[in-house]
Amino acid sequence: MTEDWQVLPAQAADESTANAAATIQARLRSIVDEIDSVDRRAASAILEIASQLRDDAPESSALSGQRGNEAGQASLADDIEPAELAKIGRELTLAGLTPDQLRILADGGTITDLPTGTQDYLRSFVATAGSDGIMRLHKEFAALGTPEGNAHATALADAVLAISHERVAIGDNHFGSYDELPQEMRDTISTRYGSGPDSNSDARFFSSQSFADIGSLLASSSPESLPGEQLGVELGRQAANLELLARDAAEYRPSHGGMNVGSLTKSPYDQHHYNSAIEDMMSVATRNPDVSAALLSGTTHDGAQISGYEPHNTLIPLMTREWDNTENITSMFEWIATDAQSDDPDQRARGQQGFRDLVDVTTNHETSTGTNSFHDLMHTSGGTLGQLNPALAQQLAVASVPYMNALGGMHNSLSGFDDISNISPGDSVRFMTLIAGDPEAAHMLHSHIEIQRSINAYDAVSQDYSGAMIAGETNGKLQLFFESALEADRSHRENFAHEVGQLESEKSEARRDFIRGTIGLIPHPAVGIGAEAFPLMFGDFTTPDGLVNYDTFPRAVEFNETHRGLTLSQLHAIAIAEGVPLERYPADLTVDSGEGSRLMTVQEIEPLYRERSGEVRFLSAELEQAIRDHGGGASLDPIRKGSEWAANHADGNVGNRDDYTRLSDGAWNWRKPDEN
Repeated sequence: MTEDWQVLPAQAADESTANAAATIQARLRSIVDEIDSVDRRAASAILEIASQLRDDAPESSALSGQRGNEAGQASLADDIEPAELAKIGRELTLAGLTPDQLRILADGGTITDLPTGTQDYLRSFVATAGSDGIMRLHKEFAALGTPEGNAHATALADAVLAISHERVAIGDNHFGSYDELPQEMRDTISTRYGSGPDSNSDARFFSSQSFADIGSLLASSSPESLPGEQLGVELGRQAANLELLARDAAEYRPSHGGMNVGSLTKSPYDQHHYNSAIEDMMSVATRNPDVSAALLSGTTHDGAQISGYEPHNTLIPLMTREWDNTENITSMFEWIATDAQSDDPDQRARGQQGFRDLVDVTTNHETSTGTNSFHDLMHTSGGTLGQLNPALAQQLAVASVPYMNALGGMHNSLSGFDDISNISPGDSVRFMTLIAGDPEAAHMLHSHIEIQRSINAYDAVSQDYSGAMIAGETNGKLQLFFESALEADRSHRENFAHEVGQLESEKSEARRDFIRGTIGLIPHPAVGIGAEAFPLMFGDFTTPDGLVNYDTFPRAVEFNETHRGLTLSQLHAIAIAEGVPLERYPADLTVDSGEGSRLMTVQEIEPLYRERSGEVRFLSAELEQAIRDHGGGASLDPIRKGSEWAANHADGNVGNRDDYTRLSDGAWNWRKPDEN
């Protein structure tokens, strides 16, 4: 065999040996060719991997301001090479915040550990690309229609949100801000043309398509990415303004005889783009609770006033919109209740102030611009707020969960809500009336009230006479305000339904997409219910955190006088707080658990109001006597006195047109007319 792999037989070899040598030669050549092919493929793969590694190597150490500038310039080129487009996408992905950093932002923290190269890259890229380059990249990535293209589009949007965030460090002593975004992008977001109450321009500088494009860009970000506070506020204000433009476009009818200005700005094409922009902008803005809090209050988290801003001018158009995705409006208020559970005192204060602002905005009967927000929410294009947006009415009920006593008029010195000043009876009833427009929301609200009244009755046992009486008065007011709200909703429908465009039944049914998720009932901070007492009161209807799960709390079929005064449920709570032994209870208030008798829970007592309503009064009398026999009369008397005082002094009549009008216009007072 020679050096070039040839097999040569000896010169004296016979024919058989020569044939064998030829066979070996062929087999050997085949093996050598196969080895060569494998070697070539391996070499090619190694070269490809090496090239890919070089392309991927902008990785953190190679990200820089210079590379950000190059990427920005590439975004503006006549043609972007596919390899360059992919490279920019990988760089943006690398420059994104980590899951841990996003969680820190969501918890109100500050990000200060972005590598210097990443900070420089983001600033240079955004500044060089500008609005045109960013929007072009967004469209290029989306046009790929691949998972990689979608991921890169998300990374691009995440970069825009990150650089807008006031708590993301993007340089030495330099944090993100709205001003870091390209000027044209800010102009598009912040120029609110038209005749709306929050408009700031008479001229139309941007097409409806430009608003939809910006909304599409930002909405392609990951759900965990939060906008900066000012960016979010500007998105919310623009969304409300576009909502008014969309309504105007929907109602516009072009004149005969050709084109005119209106046909250029109010076409179905415009309406479609407005609606798309509104949904996308709000889906991003409401991710940041600081944004929602600012839109509700008119001040940023550091107390600065938002220039030229009136909350009702933004909130009312958004709340009366017919949403494609109701989460874009309900998520705006989710944090109000959950903040009450926070260990952070600043977040608890934000939740309390948010609820106070929510009540103010929705019940205001005379705004600074002369409008009546409550009236507008009761007269939407689809009926009352609860009829138009049932999920939103339910979210208002959820938002009120921790703050029931504030709605019942309890002073903040006793309620534990330092940041909720006194809510007037009229505001409480108006707020409950908005909730009562949806039957499911009304049931949820009633459950919250009944649970809170039981908690108050339990807590009153440990109070002095004055404190116990205030607990009883609050309980009485909560029920009376709720009944007044039901009457007000009924009165509105009977007297004013003809003023509202009625919806077809199938359209109404299609929109009853109830809010998702469960949040437990959160007892107000002043209540200290022991670990043993809470299960006795609420049984298996508690969450793992020991909170009441309102989704499983039985609904009362009707709300009537059996829920007034010192109810059976409240007596049950007092008996538990007083330690009344099981054998003293009426037998009908105990159940066989399989391991012996136990007390009924509040949820098990609730059905008695409708199933055995005739017996409730007698059961209440028996239980009250058991409490007194056990020595609990000192607790009962002030609670009953407070509750009866509320009932005896209340003007709950808002069932006729004139009284409802007084409520709507702010002239109604819960006190009887001769006591005002």
